Amino acid sequence: WTSTSTASRAIATWNCRALLHSSPRRRRAKFRYLSRILSSANTVFLQEVHGTLDEFLAYFALILNDFFVFGSFSSSRGEAGVVTLIRRGSLPEGGISKFQVSDYIPGWLLRV
Repeated sequence: WTSTSTASRAIATWNCRALLHSSPRRRRAKFRYLSRILSSANTVFLQEVHGTLDEFLAYFALILNDFFVFGSFSSSRGEAGVVTLIRRGSLPEGGISKFQVSDYIPGWLLRV
């Protein structure tokens, strides 16, 4: 993963290579790694998540307390999938209402 940080912002990007992997062992290892990334970043871009948005939200329900989640998933759960996570406390009051989200190519290109 790659991270860029300024005074009050940290941005990270990670090609997960199947974060929602069908193997529970591999999935747990990836979840632990993502938790480390989330502990130090305000904005995180995930690629190659795979699975579905419902699966992502089910596995990461606690993330919803701290992050806004924007996702785009392919019709095939075994490929693609991009997720943008933005820490709730990193935005000014009402900041989320200014966001526009467009799913240009499902699973591949999400504009936030």
